[in-house]
Amino acid sequence: MEYKYSTEEHPSTYDTEGLCDGIPVRRNVAADLEEIGTFRAQEDWRQHVGPLGGYKGGLGPRYSFMTVSVPECLPDRLEIISYANELAFLHDDITDNVSKEEGDVANDEMMHAFHEAASKGDIQGASGKRLMQAKILKEMLAIDKPRALVAMKSWAKFVESASGREHHDFKSLDEYIPYRSFDVGQLFWHALLTFGCALTIPDEEADLCRELMIPTWIAASLTNDLFSFQKEYDDAKKIGQPYVVNAVWVLMQEKRVPEEEAKLECRKRIKEEIKKANKNAELVKEMEVSEDLKRYIELLRYSLSGNVVWSLQCPRYHKNIPYNGLQLQRAKHGIAKFPARWPPKEQNDLPAEESANPTILNGTNQLNGVGSPADSPKLNDFAVDGLPTNGARSPLIPNGVKTSTGNDQSWKGNSVKHTDDVILNTKLPDLSDQIVEEPFKYVSSLPSKGVREHVIDAINAWLKLPPQPLVTIKKVVQMLHNASLMLDDIEDTSPLRRGKPSTHEIYGGSQTSPPGIKPNLDTLACLLGRYFQIRDDYMNLFSPDQQQQQLANLRFLTKYTKAKGFCEDLDEGKYSLPLIHALQARSPHNPLLPSPPNSPNHPNYSPLTDNNTIHNTQLQSLLIKRRLHGSLAFEQKQLVLAHMQHAGSLEFTRGVLEALYSELEGEMGRLEGEFGVGVLELRRVVEKLKV
Repeated sequence: MEYKYSTEEHPSTYDTEGLCDGIPVRRNVAADLEEIGTFRAQEDWRQHVGPLGGYKGGLGPRYSFMTVSVPECLPDRLEIISYANELAFLHDDITDNVSKEEGDVANDEMMHAFHEAASKGDIQGASGKRLMQAKILKEMLAIDKPRALVAMKSWAKFVESASGREHHDFKSLDEYIPYRSFDVGQLFWHALLTFGCALTIPDEEADLCRELMIPTWIAASLTNDLFSFQKEYDDAKKIGQPYVVNAVWVLMQEKRVPEEEAKLECRKRIKEEIKKANKNAELVKEMEVSEDLKRYIELLRYSLSGNVVWSLQCPRYHKNIPYNGLQLQRAKHGIAKFPARWPPKEQNDLPAEESANPTILNGTNQLNGVGSPADSPKLNDFAVDGLPTNGARSPLIPNGVKTSTGNDQSWKGNSVKHTDDVILNTKLPDLSDQIVEEPFKYVSSLPSKGVREHVIDAINAWLKLPPQPLVTIKKVVQMLHNASLMLDDIEDTSPLRRGKPSTHEIYGGSQTSPPGIKPNLDTLACLLGRYFQIRDDYMNLFSPDQQQQQLANLRFLTKYTKAKGFCEDLDEGKYSLPLIHALQARSPHNPLLPSPPNSPNHPNYSPLTDNNTIHNTQLQSLLIKRRLHGSLAFEQKQLVLAHMQHAGSLEFTRGVLEALYSELEGEMGRLEGEFGVGVLELRRVVEKLKV
């Protein structure tokens, strides 16, 4: 096999502890680009998502992860796949430190963006992670569009099916390995490798490829578990999880052995799988298969050896191991001051200390052969979680404009003249629509149930529109809906939308204000609209799984109220159906509504128990309070709910919903008869809305 972009490391320079015998270690010639991609990802995360704390990712003082795990990556692709891999590390650290439910939400956000990328070739939305995913997509599309789209599809499938979604307390290694060998990220890694090395596995060879790679994925997953056990144990302990999703833990529980004995058993199994992987790599050489498949099998072996040597010396798994000098300087001063050193102008231009392997001398980090233990940067002097602001280029400074940093001598003596040159002669970039579009992108990025899209798909079973117009219709409907949400939140002064701050709460009201159905579907559309709105009124107060607790305990915060805000309609001053009923039901002169038990029109009415006037006055007084103060306290909302409960308003609203649901079912049946086509998808959507 020909190696174009890597060199083999001499065995004396690394240790594998005998875990991957028969597989050398190779190192990418453009290793410096991994650091650039990694620091870019950390900086973007800190800017767009949140602080990194003590996070440590894919860098190592001698061997960084991608450099030795994808050693034959094309140099022009190494930076962006390193950025993508660092995002995966960051995402993993989130899902490992939260509950399963919160982890699923984080996975769903990633999944939807990757699905969008694979299907549309674009990622919209203003959330931090979406912005990072969009950057990955844009750069990968510019390099290799077909493989970029395949990568997006693979990543979407991985986040949808694996990524810790089915974590539980496994009872045996035999039960655990099939799950772990998939969850370790084989679809994610497959996409990185095929894109990075420009490989394409023919569809007819996909099954053979999967079969040949089984021992490789098992070895990779167990290697990961072996070295990450302490980190994962600490993470599980932090969130109060009574088990660790790790082979070492599973062996400890299954065989009733201490940690070290379980690790020895894990090492034994890794070596067995490595032997199988080596055997498969030799077998495929004699097969009549594509060269890309042969190359893929061979390169994945280097992922195994690379993972081992990285794991043995990475700060991610070893708290006492520091980064090298150049990494520390980039962390402190930024990649703007210490930019990429690839490609070198001439190979001889690189001093030995700056070349492929930055070294640690006498336990101290030295950069460019300069410095001493006394003036070398120390690990605790500054964070190594990304780029500080003093090393980053301001977004207000156009590309191509030199800035004064550090010891830049060109700005000394004649700074006024230089400033004038910048002001008068620099061509500033054209203003974009980004500022105007940001509120809309933000609200579009918020999680949605996708009801409108499902309804459109379902109705299309009757209309038979071709795919492209259907996509346009969905996009227009979604845009109109999101625009209406922004206006609705401004008018209602709603603080929350889908569990996040409303758009105007972030961008302000001024920036947020935004500068055909066939006739025989009108009835269906009207019924759906009414049902959805009244359901929204009802769900703002109660959710079905709390119905049995309504009388006993009003301190409920359902999934809906957590996202929408507890009884937010009351804060907004909305006269929803339950509230209108409660107000009307208190009047003894309203013949249009069923009489409550204490009404003079009720058979069991007694003047001695008539407290309608008291209740009606309290309810109206609370609504006046809301109008004066702009909101109600939690206890005041509880009292309003008690009035609604007493008046039978919630039961009344539920009865209206049940009647509307029956009408919906009847109308769907009528349309199915008229069009001659049954629409199971529409019935599923409506069924999901049922309360």
